[in-house]
Amino acid sequence: MSTKTITIIEDGGVYDISNNEEFKDLLEALETKYLENVQNKRRVVGFASLVDGGSYTAAPVAESHVVLSNGIQDGSDSGGSSSSNTNMRRNDKSTPVASILWPSSNSRGSQSNNDANLRSAIMDLDRRLKKKQPDAVNRYINKGNEFVTQSKYDEAMDSYQKALKAKVETSGSQQLTAVIKSNMGLVLKEQGLHGEALQIYEETLAIRREVFGDLHEDVASAYGNIGGVFEALGKLEEAYEMHSNALSIQLKVLGNNHPKVADTVFHMANVLDDQGEYEEAAKVYRKALEIRVDNLGSHHPEVADTYFNLAIAYEKQGRNEEAMRAYRNALSIQVETFGKDHLDVAETYGNMGNCLSDQARFEEAEKMYRKALKIQKGAQHGDRGPAMASLYSKLGTALAKQRKDDEAMNMYQSAHSIQLEAYGMESPDLADTCNGMGTILYHQKKYNEAMEMHQTALTIRLKVYGNMHADIATSLSNMGLVLEGQGEKEKAMKAYEKALSIRLEVLGKLHPKTANLYFNMGLVLDGQGKYEDAIKAYENALQIRLEVLGNRHPEVSTTYSNMAAVLEDLGKFDEAIKLYQDVLSIRLETLGTRHPKIANTFFNLGSVLDRQGKQSEALKVYEEALSIRQEVYGDRHPKVADTLNNMAVANEDLGNYDKSIEMHQTVISIREEAFGKNHPDVAHSYTNVAQVLESQDKLDEAIKMYRKALEIQVVTFGKDHPDVAATSTSIEVLLETQKKTEQAMKQ
Repeated sequence: MSTKTITIIEDGGVYDISNNEEFKDLLEALETKYLENVQNKRRVVGFASLVDGGSYTAAPVAESHVVLSNGIQDGSDSGGSSSSNTNMRRNDKSTPVASILWPSSNSRGSQSNNDANLRSAIMDLDRRLKKKQPDAVNRYINKGNEFVTQSKYDEAMDSYQKALKAKVETSGSQQLTAVIKSNMGLVLKEQGLHGEALQIYEETLAIRREVFGDLHEDVASAYGNIGGVFEALGKLEEAYEMHSNALSIQLKVLGNNHPKVADTVFHMANVLDDQGEYEEAAKVYRKALEIRVDNLGSHHPEVADTYFNLAIAYEKQGRNEEAMRAYRNALSIQVETFGKDHLDVAETYGNMGNCLSDQARFEEAEKMYRKALKIQKGAQHGDRGPAMASLYSKLGTALAKQRKDDEAMNMYQSAHSIQLEAYGMESPDLADTCNGMGTILYHQKKYNEAMEMHQTALTIRLKVYGNMHADIATSLSNMGLVLEGQGEKEKAMKAYEKALSIRLEVLGKLHPKTANLYFNMGLVLDGQGKYEDAIKAYENALQIRLEVLGNRHPEVSTTYSNMAAVLEDLGKFDEAIKLYQDVLSIRLETLGTRHPKIANTFFNLGSVLDRQGKQSEALKVYEEALSIRQEVYGDRHPKVADTLNNMAVANEDLGNYDKSIEMHQTVISIREEAFGKNHPDVAHSYTNVAQVLESQDKLDEAIKMYRKALEIQVVTFGKDHPDVAATSTSIEVLLETQKKTEQAMKQ
């Protein structure tokens, strides 16, 4: 049996009496009652205080109370930064494993089956303690704890500082100093003042090592708190080292199957996840899960939290079915434990929506987000909370992927409004929303507005995190995408290079986000016609992705796909086809047969076959792409038009002119409906029809089509654009051909 700690809470003060001979007569009775509570898994009510970072929920109590626990554990919730496209993990809010709390008559609720003799003993203990404890310290700690529960962190810090001063004046124990400082560290961390929190936690660690020596669970807890701050700062190696120190102590003091060991293992998995070590993180989460199930049973909230984070680790590996199973396990426990309208249930629905989005199952994702929103609105009696803002943002992304851009932007704007009101211009969440809005605007080719959003996100992140943070690299990377879209390829490359230097420093080379930057640099180099350099950049991305994600991951298939496109541009058609076949194999295995990316691969494969002069084979492959796209998007989607366009060109090459024109006319109809009549893609379709008519020697009709194209191009680009010049030349050539034909006929 592990050693128990007897702690007195008087007006919020905390005092260890485990080794005090004066109170030895109570230990046996308290120990007996403690074991009964553990076995019965009673729910404690009627008291609100933060003790060394632990949290209790109910009304503050004015009188003194006795708490018996397996030590008081700090609230070491190691939390890191987030991005708009990433699920937020659960972090433990550590509380004592079990507590005996006898509420006073003016507190909310009561505990059933009270033992009268034990109550009498406790009251006797209270009377003796009143003569010994510094009341001022107690009052200040209690007040600080109340402020923390209300998220009034400045007021809480003021109270803790007064408690610390009062403690010095009354010559209280060093252990009490550590308690106060640890709570101060928690407040500073919640305020985002990580440097100050780190200093306070290090002071706490020094005190505890002096008081207890190195092998004590409170020393382990202090290491855990420091690890949490390091993770929030993005210093992941230091975070992992601190949690490892905590684990080493806990294994020696508590054994390898203790709940606190599970907590530390859980935090270590969080750090591994942040480092991009997703497979290792999943393995460590499973270890935490095993310990928690063994200690807490299979339907405990902490078991649900572990399933929740395990699901995220699976999701990041592309193991979406396993992720969904883990989410469903978490959801089942949450609904059973808390009810179907609990906020944890809403959060899980939200993450299930993210997982479905990763699989391009956007309609299903939208349903999950709306379920989560409904719960959040009911819980908050309105729609102005930060969690609501997060869901609005995620729903915006799902809607954007369905090309519901107006609805998507409305969701993002709702999120933006809430976050701005709640946090002002210094919120990482607001930066994430600006990032999402910028991405929509980028896809809409509204590059100036997109750049403005990404610059806003960057400004916020620089202020919050400083220069060397992973989210700074994300902003720079997105700005690179916009610059590339604007044709500013050199500036785009500089943005990517800055982002790469940050990611190499913060995340290391073998990280998926580092691979993403090499990938984006490959895109720019490809666009510049620097094909050999592009291949090298893609190979760097591929090497990382193969090592980190494995050879069957969707991002590996995407890298193969882009390499194949470059090889196609280099005229290396056989190599390109081989890579596209590899892409198809991975995607069929990971995404199923009817996924949009399967259609993209068929489309690209058809393009290479077409360029090889294998039009009949190309048409068969294009038909596969068309079937999937019509099923996924409907008959009137731009991607359907793109497929029909290529099929029309292949039919033209085969001499099937009437069929080709019919397809081109369908393409024009879809593109006008999707983009409006004055769009470059519509002009391009008219040009394609003109070329088919030209092949049929229908020159009058061909000239009419060219003139329609020219009219759009002048409106869209202006008179000096190369496309205008090319179309004008085609018209002039046909007019000259007509003239010569007429002259020849007269002769």
